[in-house]
Amino acid sequence: ANCLFDTETNQNITKEKMRNDDSTIATMETESFVQVGHGRPLTMTGTPRFHTIGLGNDATTTDLCYTLKAGELPDNDEERAPVDIIVALDKSGSMQSRGKLDLCKKTLVELLRQLLPQDRFGLITFSHNSYITIPIQRMTADHKAAATKAIKNLKAGGGTNMSSAVGLSAQEIRTIDEPNPVQSVFFLTDGHANTGISHVDGLVELVTNCFASSIPGDHPEFTVDAGLLDSISLQQNQSNIATTAMRGFGFGSPSTQKANTAADAKLSAEKLSAPPKSISMHCFGYGSDHNATLLRRMSSATEGGSYYYIEEDKDVGKAFGDALGGVMSMVAQNATITLEVPPLAKASGVEITKVHHDQVIKRENGSYSVTLGDFYAEETRDLVLTVKLAVPAQSTQELIPHVTATLSYTDTLESCLVHGGKVGISIARPEGNSISEENSHVAAQSFRIFAAKEME
Repeated sequence: ANCLFDTETNQNITKEKMRNDDSTIATMETESFVQVGHGRPLTMTGTPRFHTIGLGNDATTTDLCYTLKAGELPDNDEERAPVDIIVALDKSGSMQSRGKLDLCKKTLVELLRQLLPQDRFGLITFSHNSYITIPIQRMTADHKAAATKAIKNLKAGGGTNMSSAVGLSAQEIRTIDEPNPVQSVFFLTDGHANTGISHVDGLVELVTNCFASSIPGDHPEFTVDAGLLDSISLQQNQSNIATTAMRGFGFGSPSTQKANTAADAKLSAEKLSAPPKSISMHCFGYGSDHNATLLRRMSSATEGGSYYYIEEDKDVGKAFGDALGGVMSMVAQNATITLEVPPLAKASGVEITKVHHDQVIKRENGSYSVTLGDFYAEETRDLVLTVKLAVPAQSTQELIPHVTATLSYTDTLESCLVHGGKVGISIARPEGNSISEENSHVAAQSFRIFAAKEME
């Protein structure tokens, strides 16, 4: 793949341009996007709420909006980003009722059919213990056949040790030396945690430590808390996290079972010490008896995670299809916008007073970094910020650049890091108290933020 690290900005400028510090500052109608081999870029546009605000107007601040839109998926499925998927399947005794386990087995077999040879799949099964039933590996024809056989031979029985499954899933997916661009864990259960870590806050913290990445440029060393890993152990013996040998199913493992002790778990935590990328978790709760609050919070603790309530058997296929479709349609990861006020604008009093996002960092140089996370095909998101208006020494009909934004992200289709050109937002500050008609889209986004704050 041809990876572009410093890319040209493709600009469609319909208003006057101004130059500042050798960078072309585009106006409100400007679109910046990165052209790469597959031709389906992540685009960013910048728009002010009002194009013109007279110097005599009472307004001292205004809202600006950056809109990001992901392109379409390639027509050829083989061109999509390869994925790594771990399924953590509850096979406790209750999964035997109403044929829930059999339904899950059929769904997993169908999932395997959707995977390509460059994709990886692994299966963790759990009851009172957790087992690596299928080690994560690429889905070649032979591996897919062996995985299908292993899934069809699953039997139900035992308790529900969710923390063991979370911990082992994290360990297994982190064993990949060269992970695929997209990684996800599917977590299937019909009940409540009754073994290992069983309280909601502890399980959510474990998921966060295992799968959620931190904000770029501001991350501590990634670790899985040793105390939580200790708690994963059953206290009754040292066989909580166990690996089921799959020699009989063609996976080339040694003979019987190999149990991981708490000490093994701590060694695994050391292995996980490199800062990771975020791994999404998609939780599926079967029937009315499962802990919906727990699963919702577990999935929300990861970037791009989701929760599905499976009330009836017919809902399984739709929920799995939705989650799998989302995972396979990812086109960009770790999208980050850097916001700056140009020097000439600073001299006129322009200042970013608020970035309306919960993943924002203010840098020492006064710029802001906003982490927007992953984007799926054709997804659109808006970032709203409030700025103090420029007060130039004299009125002007020319557009005054107020903010510039630079977009960077990982292109999952080309497997490379992309840096886009600057996209600026400018406002005219003529004499008088005139104000132009507001942009309806930006106004709607501003109102949405205001309404959300009022509801807090």
